[in-house]
Amino acid sequence: MSFFKKMKEKIILNKKTEQIFYELALIEFSTGNKRLGLWAMALSKSDGSIEHADALYIGLLAEEIKNDEYLESNKIEEMEKQQYLLQLQKEKEMKKLIDPRFKNPQPYVKRH
Repeated sequence: MSFFKKMKEKIILNKKTEQIFYELALIEFSTGNKRLGLWAMALSKSDGSIEHADALYIGLLAEEIKNDEYLESNKIEEMEKQQYLLQLQKEKEMKKLIDPRFKNPQPYVKRH
């Protein structure tokens, strides 16, 4: 695939992802529950117009949902990394129990 096709595909995927965040924002907005900090930001930027504040709020909310998703995925990624390291440590300990050669580091093995 050429460079330009890859870039176009990435742009299209980003737009589709952004649409999903706006859809989620609209669904949350339709419940009537507002995140007060975001609502205050929208009101302060709308010069008192409720209709304009609503539109701004949906945009801010979509961005906030995107940020929440990013933070959550990083948290999950970090947890998976910790689980992987724990698994490696368990395997190392099991080797020590099974094979006594692994109990002490070998003097001829170069350590970094």
